[in-house]
Amino acid sequence: SNEWRGYVLRRLLRRAALHARRLGLKTGQLASVAGEVVKTMQRYYHELTRSRDHIAETIGAEEEKFERTLSSGVEQLNVAIASAREGDVTVALTGVSATVSVGSVTPRIDGATAFRLYDTYGFPLEMTREIAGAAGLEIDEPGFAELLEAQRARSRATAKFSQEAMRFGQYYAQLKDLEGVQSAFTGYDELSTEATIRSLTVGGQRAAEAGAGSEVEVVLDRTPFY
Repeated sequence: SNEWRGYVLRRLLRRAALHARRLGLKTGQLASVAGEVVKTMQRYYHELTRSRDHIAETIGAEEEKFERTLSSGVEQLNVAIASAREGDVTVALTGVSATVSVGSVTPRIDGATAFRLYDTYGFPLEMTREIAGAAGLEIDEPGFAELLEAQRARSRATAKFSQEAMRFGQYYAQLKDLEGVQSAFTGYDELSTEATIRSLTVGGQRAAEAGAGSEVEVVLDRTPFY
């Protein structure tokens, strides 16, 4: 998975897949290695015997998925590395400018480029760091971290809105069922309308009125808004 221990397992598998590729091993070899691990360890961990096929299928699928990610990411990363070795240049990398410089300072790959590899191609920072390091380059990791945190902030805001919308949807469903309160959607025909307030909620409780500065949920009898 992309979180918790599932994320750790994915990172381990993908790192192993990267080194396997460097050794010239074909996609699918990790699943074969897993079979040998099962043979060795099943006498101590009996669940491995039962899960032998599932383990092989899961690892094989992850290898194939990562191979596609790696091919795309390495191609883009090689462009940035080659440009960094040439001198002070700006590299257009799929809509992101990657500024690199040489001289007395170690050449660097811009944080925006590293983030683009991570966000668009699923190419993890540690692998970008490892491949770039082997080429004698550094990465603008503070720049990467800043972009990553901005993305996470957007994700948190989206999640909060989704939770609030779901909660209000459940509340509205209760109003319809228990009190017959309904709101007609008119947005296909108009962008503004006169409406009557059918329900107010303040602090999660039904309210007859709300004062200035209150955070209020409103149900109208008609609305052009989703």
